[in-house]
Amino acid sequence: MYAVEFNAISKDGVIVIPQEYRDELGNREDIRLVVMYDLPVNNYADKMNKEIETLEKLFLNSNNEITATKELAKITIV
Repeated sequence: MYAVEFNAISKDGVIVIPQEYRDELGNREDIRLVVMYDLPVNNYADKMNKEIETLEKLFLNSNNEITATKELAKITIV
């Protein structure tokens, strides 16, 4: 397996492969793509808060005797 790493911009779901790799890749059908990106700090916090809200709703609707608090969930996630 051959691995290539490059930075690119995604626009409308399309990632352009740099010319230096296009010729090598040709018209292959067996390409595996791994995408890594950073969430802005505010988006990460918003995402965690939404997940905590979802957990709170699940606990409220549960008949389970286990008690979880938002503070404990935040400590565990961080």
